[in-house]
This record gives sequence, structure tokens and C-alpha cells, in this order.
Amino acid sequence: MGKSKTNKKMKKFFKELVIECKSLKFTKHHFYYTLLSLIILILSIFLFNNYNNCQIYEVSINTPGFVVDNGLVVLSKGNNIIRMDSIKYNGDIETISYIKSELYVLVDGEEMLLNAFTTSSEDGFSLEEYTKNMSFDINETKYNEDVITRKVRKALPNNLYLRISTFTTDGNEQLFKLKLNAEKLYSNSKLFY
Repeated sequence: MGKSKTNKKMKKFFKELVIECKSLKFTKHHFYYTLLSLIILILSIFLFNNYNNCQIYEVSINTPGFVVDNGLVVLSKGNNIIRMDSIKYNGDIETISYIKSELYVLVDGEEMLLNAFTTSSEDGFSLEEYTKNMSFDINETKYNEDVITRKVRKALPNNLYLRISTFTTDGNEQLFKLKLNAEKLYSNSKLFY
């Protein structure tokens, strides 16, 4: 007895549902509105995921003693590239026996080392000649390294530093801490170009 009442109620519900569905008419303008809404949703998702995804900076410095004018930083969500070479030195140190060069980013007061190398020679070498051949090359696409984290990526344009420690053949130590300027050349943060 309980089942027949339930079956009658369900039949009545489905009959009413069919009548309700027949009364709704899906016209062409409904189709166009739905299509337009889907297109806007997909484009919004695409814009949100790719907005400001790629940034290119030119790195330079012009301080007494050092000139860098051909550095490049490419930052993207996936792979990042930092390239800087041919650093010109025009100071008074001529012959050194040891040099340590470090490229780092200052993140919340902590130094995050990106690249470093040292060279030494008992006979000594010219600092001016050495810096002309000095090169920093960080290429995450080429070497499959993940050096530049999200925090480093945010801090890099304003907090990129080069530290050069030298010992002359006389045994004198000299430390140069150089803040590099990063000027934005390109960013895909515009809707129209």
C-alpha cells in the first residue's frame, strides 16, 4: 500500500516536471547568451593565468670603479634566465692573486645566492682584464635548475647585488658590494599592445 502511494507521487512529480520543461523554450538568444558567457569565462581564466607572466629587465650599473651595461633578466612562471658579462673595471687595483664573485638577491634581509665563482693565481692577474671576461649565466631552461624561487623572483628587480672580493698580490683585501639596477623592458601586463 505504501509503495503504490510512493509510485503515484513519483508519477505525478515526473508528469509535472515534463509539463514544466515543455513550457521552457530554449530559443536562439538563450544559446547566444550561453555561448558568450562561456567565451568570457574562458578568456577571463586565460587572462588570469597569463597576466604578467613574462618580464624582461635590463641590468646595469655605473658606479666609480665598475660599469655593467649588458645584463639581461628574463622572468617567467616556468623558466628564468639571468645573463651578465663583460663587466668593466676602471679602478686603481691592477694585479690580484684571488677573486671571489657572487651574484645574489636580498630577500627579506637574507642573501639568496644565485651564482658564485672564485679564481686564484700565485703569479697574479689583471683585475681589469679578468672582469672583461667575467660572466654570470643562469639559465633554468638550459640546465634544468630551479634557482629562482617565487620569493627571489619578486625581490630580484629591486634587490639584485654583485659582490666582488679581491686579494692583491701584496696581500691587501678589497670588497666591492654593488647594487645592480634592473630596468623593465617588457612585461605582458597589458591587454592591448
